[in-house]
Amino acid sequence: MASPETQYPGTTAFYNGWHGWTAWAVGPTEVEADDGSYAQGNLNVGQKSRALRGYNFGFALTGATGINSIKMYMERKLNASGPTGSMDYFVHFCSDASSNAQAAATKNATNKASGDTWTTSDVVYEYDLAPDAMYSIAQVTNSNFGFIFDFYNTAGSPGTYMVDYVKITVDYAVAGAVPVMSHHYTKNIGAR
Repeated sequence: MASPETQYPGTTAFYNGWHGWTAWAVGPTEVEADDGSYAQGNLNVGQKSRALRGYNFGFALTGATGINSIKMYMERKLNASGPTGSMDYFVHFCSDASSNAQAAATKNATNKASGDTWTTSDVVYEYDLAPDAMYSIAQVTNSNFGFIFDFYNTAGSPGTYMVDYVKITVDYAVAGAVPVMSHHYTKNIGAR
């Protein structure tokens, strides 16, 4: 049996100079809750944002015997349709996002950025840790577990990128759970 647990970051901070130096205008604590309050910044064409990192999720994973999946969800949009190439540039899970150096050193192997052009409507995008190696229970329940991401305006015109929230859902196996099994019964119908 699987049990999901979803948490929002308890701590967020900017990482200056990971890939870009363009400051956010608002943030970063706005991404810590789904409340319609946006962290946001302005990018000219060719600019990359400062990175935002989050950790201190407070996962309990009560009774967990293993991790099945780890997924991050980000609600995001643009304030105008001008920046036709605005996209997430780098998105990584981190076993330790408590400092700039640790976030860079402990990020997962694969960049999870979608490469999708953002729209002016709120869209919740899913980032899946798979197929990278899954983190352990101890790593996920550690307060330093988290994420790091930044953005890039590749084409069009200047615009404002906006992020309402980031949350992570961990699906885990529970001790003593009985798996659901399918039973098949076949009956031959024909001449006797």
